[in-house]
Amino acid sequence: ASLRPTSAALECALRACSKADQQEMVEAVWEVLRAEVANPSAPLRPPMRTYNTLMRALSGGIGPKRVDGARRRGAEQVLLAFDEAVRLRLPLDETAYKHALRACDLLGEWRRAFDLLDESRAAGAPADVLSYGNAMSACARNGRVGNVLQLLDKMRADGLQPNAFCYNSALIACTRASRLPQALSILREMEGEGGVEPTTHSYAALLRACSGAGDWRTAVQLLRRMERLELKAEAVHYGLAINACSRGGEDGKIMSLLREMQGMGLHPDVATFTTALSVCAANNQLPRALSLIERMY
Repeated sequence: ASLRPTSAALECALRACSKADQQEMVEAVWEVLRAEVANPSAPLRPPMRTYNTLMRALSGGIGPKRVDGARRRGAEQVLLAFDEAVRLRLPLDETAYKHALRACDLLGEWRRAFDLLDESRAAGAPADVLSYGNAMSACARNGRVGNVLQLLDKMRADGLQPNAFCYNSALIACTRASRLPQALSILREMEGEGGVEPTTHSYAALLRACSGAGDWRTAVQLLRRMERLELKAEAVHYGLAINACSRGGEDGKIMSLLREMQGMGLHPDVATFTTALSVCAANNQLPRALSLIERMY
């Protein structure tokens, strides 16, 4: 009789393929696992550990170095593997739920993320801060402000302290829902009772909200606040503030911010330069427009 792979052997193969960054081979091993589980004469009964190893290997396809299409496919495969474990009635643990929630985050599957949090609690594998953060991020991708705030309350009730990832997800949700006042309120909570230091990502989300609202005063205040906190503003932060000035009709501040960012060695993108050139054209400032074009090229 031919030798058949054991669960332990399949786990070793999955780890080796993952370490070598061979996603196609990970999928090939997965097919072998599926065939062995479906074997009519003597079906393999893998432990939960085998599927956790599989999901971890598949998660290699959703790393930051992957292109968006490959990352999405990797996340979809993680959820398929999770569903297989459910159908096999394996005892789902905290690790399994972590992999599934991370996949939900990337796919923006906020409803499923909510369900998974409830299921993990019922299974005796309550979510940690990272898993809550993934669920919040899934909600944020869809502008679900109320759901993000609900999750913040839930995790506090579970005795968990939200971190910057969680608060940033709340800020992003507010931005996508065009709720600048609520975003500023979350920033105050973050710095106050939350005891969490805002990051450059926090301020990028806030400035994006200012840009959408055309609130140039708040945008400039946020840039100054970053200075006081010794957070280094990047070109994206200045670009968003300049766009807020443009939408708010504050042309004079646009040129001031542009000079400031260039003095810091930051290079404006095409959209920021276009905004500045539009201001020059509107105010008949041909020499300044030509100077800007020279700097751009």
